[in-house]
Amino acid sequence: MLGGKAAMELLDKRGSLYSDRPHFPMAADFSGMGDLTPIMRYGENFQFGRKLMNQALSARAVSKWERVISEESHAMLRKLFKEPTEFTAHLNKMAGSMVMVSMYGHRVVSDNDPYVKFAIEFMDASTNAIAGRWIVDFLPLAKHIPWLAFHKQAAYWRSRMPDWVDKAFDSFKENMHTSEDAKNSLCGSLMITSDGSPVDVKTENRVKWIATSGFGAGLDVIVASLSQFIMAMAQNPKVQAKAQNEIDKIVGRDRMATFQDRESLPYMECVFKESLRWGTPAPLCKPSSPKSNVGCLHT
Repeated sequence: MLGGKAAMELLDKRGSLYSDRPHFPMAADFSGMGDLTPIMRYGENFQFGRKLMNQALSARAVSKWERVISEESHAMLRKLFKEPTEFTAHLNKMAGSMVMVSMYGHRVVSDNDPYVKFAIEFMDASTNAIAGRWIVDFLPLAKHIPWLAFHKQAAYWRSRMPDWVDKAFDSFKENMHTSEDAKNSLCGSLMITSDGSPVDVKTENRVKWIATSGFGAGLDVIVASLSQFIMAMAQNPKVQAKAQNEIDKIVGRDRMATFQDRESLPYMECVFKESLRWGTPAPLCKPSSPKSNVGCLHT
């Protein structure tokens, strides 16, 4: 076991030596997904992207999305009241809209929004690509065998990249100077400079991929978290009643709770945090290397 000084020496002072991640040839080299944040190799581009993400996703920066979150939450609750058995569909619609607005400034109106459709398709494809089950991921020589099935699959995924990665971003660029939602989005905070000058090509490409990566992470985590919460409340009616009582006492029944009420609802805050602890909505790391037997840690 590492002691305090040894851990500091290895993981802090020399942390760059141990910060890389496994390489997935199918996703990164053959399918055109090498710039996806979860699989990007450690280096200058990764550090640059992390710097941009810290700038755009700080606690202060995300506060500007509170209005959008409230609006979409209220719309979801109205649908949930009318069709409670369809809660999964309602959660997906709400999450898709929230993430699209926060990433690109795009308001989702239709249940068949094309950008949401493209983003969900990309989530499925990227999850499949980094699963570590492709022969080229553990047998590099396979890349020289032209008739293997992974070549055809990778070619198809590459052909879809303009739809999956570029279209929503191109729509943002068209509206970035005229739409308040676009200006307040993650892309807007990183693409719109104080003097109005355009950002360089490197920054633009990194922002595009950060937004693409953010959709998958945001959609999955929101839906999983709220689904776990609903299940926890259904299984623990006494806790549900106590939480409802606190909301009725502090907020009342004449309005919806807001972000400003959060500090006044300590029991409700603990209930939701406990539901996250009880049912962690995402793995704490991406899939392990196909050459490793060490899996992800779930709690």
